Amino acid sequence: MRYESFPYRLADDAEHKVALTVSGTEVQLYIDCHPLYKRVMHFLPDRNFSASNMQLFVGQRNSNSHYLFKGDLKDLRIITGPYGYLSQCELMDAQCPTCGQFLEYEKTLAKFQQSLLSLQVQLVAAENRITHLEKCDCKKSCLIDGTSKDDGDIWDIGCSQCKCESGVVTCGPRPCPEVKCKHPVLEKGACCPKCLKNCYINKKDYEHGDKQILGCRNCSCIDGNMLCDMLQCPELKCPPEQQLSVTDECCKFCQGIVGHQSSQQQQPQLPHQPHQLRHHYLGTTSTSVLRVVVDPLREDPDDAGGGGDVEDERLLQEQLQLQPDREREVEDGEDE
Repeated sequence: MRYESFPYRLADDAEHKVALTVSGTEVQLYIDCHPLYKRVMHFLPDRNFSASNMQLFVGQRNSNSHYLFKGDLKDLRIITGPYGYLSQCELMDAQCPTCGQFLEYEKTLAKFQQSLLSLQVQLVAAENRITHLEKCDCKKSCLIDGTSKDDGDIWDIGCSQCKCESGVVTCGPRPCPEVKCKHPVLEKGACCPKCLKNCYINKKDYEHGDKQILGCRNCSCIDGNMLCDMLQCPELKCPPEQQLSVTDECCKFCQGIVGHQSSQQQQPQLPHQPHQLRHHYLGTTSTSVLRVVVDPLREDPDDAGGGGDVEDERLLQEQLQLQPDREREVEDGEDE
């Protein structure tokens, strides 16, 4: 049996506060809230009060001794946990940490170190598995509407294009090829715009949507067909006998008007949208899409020695001959 004794004279007919703390291998004795003894034992005492041989004597521990403790115990407390003496000595400072706490910290630290070593071993094993996985080609398919798509597959849904990437389906607008024309057209039901046919007139190409004045007609290229209508001339205020026309002029003008404007200078009066020629056959009206090949309107009448527009008009009339055996009248873009 191991024991520790702390000699102190208590027989002074006075009330004393006695506190004995056991923390780890350290034992401290407090008398009236003053620390008197602090010892470190060479063994760790058993602190299991339910099955322990620990004994505390006040006086002689020998039951046959004549020097037994004589007095009264007013209050006896057994407190588990650190700083139990504070229950009767509230003004004392708490030591930080106690010996027992320090031992517990050491045990906890040892457990942490053991856990850290275990985690390091697991980390090395996980890194080895990841390295092995990175070397293999792992592909994850996609499931859409009950259909399986391999990783990397690309397919179209309407005007959208979808792709399977690592098990995830991503969709976006379908890419369209580049169109190399000024007026691309998006047809009904189509996803991408396209270029329509060009018109070839007088050794010159016109793109779909281009507009050009040919002779006394305003023409537009529509999908390979040149649609023309007559230039609209201004209404004259003079009687017919005073209306004059000259070469290279599409519109008549009043006699005596100085500085009259030519039809080319009156283009702001042209319709914004091209019209098809209206041919009237004996009171009935039919519409025709015409392909014409004519010389472009010359801005300078002296380039051809005069009469150029008259010749252009004759050529245009020959191109527009649809039914030579029937009488017709070409009006200036107006329906009857």
